[in-house]
Amino acid sequence: MEETLKLKKIVVALAATSLIAQMSLANASFYSDPGSAVTLTILHNNDGESALLPDRSFKTAQGTLIFGSAAAFSSVMKREVKAAKSARNALLSVYAGDSFLASKNLICSEPANNASTATVYDGVAQSLMPYDVHVLGNHEFDYGTGFLKRYIESFS
Repeated sequence: MEETLKLKKIVVALAATSLIAQMSLANASFYSDPGSAVTLTILHNNDGESALLPDRSFKTAQGTLIFGSAAAFSSVMKREVKAAKSARNALLSVYAGDSFLASKNLICSEPANNASTATVYDGVAQSLMPYDVHVLGNHEFDYGTGFLKRYIESFS
């Protein structure tokens, strides 16, 4: 228990430091005049909760539109990053926790098996998105530090 609390404090400190560093350096090369106005675009999301696959559909006259997946979200995020960069805005993208949640998708990563080396698919999906900062939420600690370590390592 004490080890988990210590780890949480370290993670929070690292996240805060990363966030501050990113904000102070965000696209600094664009802005050589310290007196010039800067527009900061912040892209933020949280509570992905293992929504890796499309899980909803909507019937239209043209057919069925399937939505709700990490791939769909990644497409929107990359579109918004491109728009911000095209406008020469400073940009900060933040994932604010609760990447996974007990579900049929998460079970494939074997979170309850401390000896497992299974891929953590939530981490892999997020590693393909252009986040500057990741903050851990409460669900990142649901399966203990062993699974948390595998989740973090899945980003490399």
